[in-house]
Amino acid sequence: MPCLAVAVLCLFAAPLIRQQIDALVHAPLDYPPQVLQQKARDIASSFGYPKKPADSAFWLDYRRDLLTYLKDLPEPRKYAEWLAAEAPIAASYRESQSPLHAPPFGDVQPDNPAPTEPGMLQVILDGNGRLREFSAVPFAAGDALAEPVPPELIFRAAGLDRAAFVEVSPKSVPASPADQLHAWKGSHPSIPNADLLVEMGSWKGRVTFAKVNTPWDKPLQAQTQSPWLGRLLLSIVVLGLFFTTLLARRNWRLGRADRRGAVRLGAVRFLLGFAVWIGTVHALPDTSLATSFFESIGDWLLSAALLWIMYLALEPELRARWPHSIVTWNRLLAGRWRDAQVGAHILIGATVGALIWVGADLVELWFGKHNVLGPEGGVAILLGSRAWFATVARDLGSVLYVGLILFLCMFGVRQWVRKDVLAALVAAAVAVPFNFNGHFNDWQVLLPVYFVLFAALAFVLLRLGLVAAFAAVFFIDSFGKIVIGADWTTWYAPYGIAQLTLLLSIVLFAFWRSLGSRELLARGVDA
Repeated sequence: MPCLAVAVLCLFAAPLIRQQIDALVHAPLDYPPQVLQQKARDIASSFGYPKKPADSAFWLDYRRDLLTYLKDLPEPRKYAEWLAAEAPIAASYRESQSPLHAPPFGDVQPDNPAPTEPGMLQVILDGNGRLREFSAVPFAAGDALAEPVPPELIFRAAGLDRAAFVEVSPKSVPASPADQLHAWKGSHPSIPNADLLVEMGSWKGRVTFAKVNTPWDKPLQAQTQSPWLGRLLLSIVVLGLFFTTLLARRNWRLGRADRRGAVRLGAVRFLLGFAVWIGTVHALPDTSLATSFFESIGDWLLSAALLWIMYLALEPELRARWPHSIVTWNRLLAGRWRDAQVGAHILIGATVGALIWVGADLVELWFGKHNVLGPEGGVAILLGSRAWFATVARDLGSVLYVGLILFLCMFGVRQWVRKDVLAALVAAAVAVPFNFNGHFNDWQVLLPVYFVLFAALAFVLLRLGLVAAFAAVFFIDSFGKIVIGADWTTWYAPYGIAQLTLLLSIVLFAFWRSLGSRELLARGVDA
């Protein structure tokens, strides 16, 4: 009962916490994705491309550079005014006069397929429907427009006043063809000390390039990571995989491996990859869908094979040295979902994961920089039920890897120090530097708080085993996708409610099944 109460309390506290730290729930986002898509199409039509496209794609992203810029502005931070002028999310729209084939997996991106065919165009809006970038590939043999598109249309689409800008020399060379280039410079109407540069390129009167350049735009730069560091990480991964494969082969030959469990785990990972593909593929009514399916099978098989090898290599070690850690895991693999101990471990792991997420965000809220809003994640689920389904499947798939690796690393530390408490302290000491944000002013307070949180997580997982580890990791990942704040009437609220309902259902089901032994005892007494 205490775990149930704590988990439910954390679930319903999540929207209240998100209301304090997430920029998305503070922005007046009045337009759902369908409206933003239509706005993008209307802008393309007004820029000289009225023909209905044969295919289109749409997605949403956080504007992290914008939020970082706003965070660094001096107080008082007028987020209500700023987020009304610059939405915290961006809507990207691509269209083409031919199907958008995006090999190998059918996932349309800004550069996949390459924007080279005449008629292809991309529109980037902020979440309030204002133009931020436009690019198009015109038809070389197309007739010139009788009346070229005036610059005022670009300013109107961007929500800017043409009279407040002065014309300057263009600074960019657009990738799209252009026989006319123009640029205007001015100040942002709402954000202080933010100079804007509006650029426009046109070809035979049609707009082929338009962009609102801002101080928070980060230019494309060469990879800053040291070459030796990349080679070192690659070497570690290759060596780890090599020795894991050798250990798996040894366990297989000695008959120590849980072959059935490894096959089931690999099959689950394969099916989860298939589920993610269903939710993300850009489906086309031609043979390219089948091609994408068969090419994706290779990716799913590789993921399943890697997990299969890891399990064959490491499960016998757990069974021999730490058998209590896989008791409920073996029951779960055997299909005993209704087992009372399985339910109890899922409930405890879910509670620990919920506490970690809530605790970390409360620490950030109380001790971090005040009056700061940032990206909390989960924007991918706002594209519809199919995207939400894919996100849940992707989280489950990553849990199999992350949870297994996390738990086995803690097991290795436990074998080294021989004590659960010491192992938890060592694991926390390693985890804190990777999760602590150095921009906090009160780091002297934050470091011990984060240390206690991660030590508690490690200790509980060491005592309970794999099932609790998987449940904890899944809940930590999933809490960040409860995209809902204090206002439950927004267009995106149903997706946040769906995520909240999913997690609540898992908690209630786990609690109900954890009472199985008591129910059996009660029947025995009545008999």
